Amino acid sequence: MRRHMAVAGASLAFLSLAMCGNSGNMPDGGGPSGDAGGSGSSSSSSSGSGSGSGSSGSSTGSSSGSSSGSSSSGSSSSSSGSSSGSGDGGAEAGQCLLPEGCDGGADASDGGAFTLTGSDFAKSPTMNRLCFKAGQTSMTPPNGSPPLAWTGAPAGTMSFAVSLFDTNNGLTHWVIWDIPATVTSLPAMLPNGAMPPAPAPAGSMQRGASFDQNNNGYTGPGAAPPLHRYQFQVWAIPTATLNVGMGESTNTIHDMTLRMRSTANAVLEVWGDQSADCP
Repeated sequence: MRRHMAVAGASLAFLSLAMCGNSGNMPDGGGPSGDAGGSGSSSSSSSGSGSGSGSSGSSTGSSSGSSSGSSSSGSSSSSSGSSSGSGDGGAEAGQCLLPEGCDGGADASDGGAFTLTGSDFAKSPTMNRLCFKAGQTSMTPPNGSPPLAWTGAPAGTMSFAVSLFDTNNGLTHWVIWDIPATVTSLPAMLPNGAMPPAPAPAGSMQRGASFDQNNNGYTGPGAAPPLHRYQFQVWAIPTATLNVGMGESTNTIHDMTLRMRSTANAVLEVWGDQSADCP
């Protein structure tokens, strides 16, 4: 009887040692070691937004990282890593959908930044911001467009579009599109016309706000004080032309066509009113 008890005790001890020895090899989620999902996040997740739900590397972060690295996404810096694992690399993962959320740049596929600049604006003496100058607003003739330039467009860009948007009232003042991909700047005082002549880029099309009688060109700020916050935006388009309909308003072009068709955009904020005040 004692011998049987001794054998049984030895068997239990051996079984206990075997279980302890194998506890580190339990499947994910089967013990304390299975809770460390973040440690298995995929190295391809460049955005760092998703930490992964398991150690297998199939985390949502790895999916978003693969899409942000594609040339078609060109994700804007305000929405970098915000594809939520969709991995489709489309425009929704790469563009700034809300103008208020844009911060002026977008990651280009070569690691640079998609940036828009303007060289002929006033600088507020009291605030760290740019303002429209006299001659660039609707009430200060000649109401001409300012010079703009951009760099760092993502690979695959075949044309550009530029727009002027009033963030206070949601009105798009001006859009020019079908700008060839070889062009990276617009001169000041672009001529009016649905198909503007030189010095506008060859083949470009433009449209002004419907509230302006001259709605086929640039329309500067027309708001009464206080100042409104405007955004110039340059959009990277993966096609040479946009085929905008004749009846489409500037708001439709801005809110629908450009946001849906672009792969990236860059923003330049400028403050202004109809009198070109710059406090």
